Amino acid sequence: MPVIGICVAILPVLAVLAVTAVVKAVLLPFSAVRLLYRSHAARA
Repeated sequence: MPVIGICVAILPVLAVLAVTAVVKAVLLPFSAVRLLYRSHAARA
């Protein structure tokens, strides 16, 4: 059954992509808040 082998080979790639997507989604708001805070601090 070569299909199972292909699925097993694709699973780690999908897992890594999912983890990176979650990490980016979690870190994006923090980075945006930091940039806003820095811009406000620089203006003040």
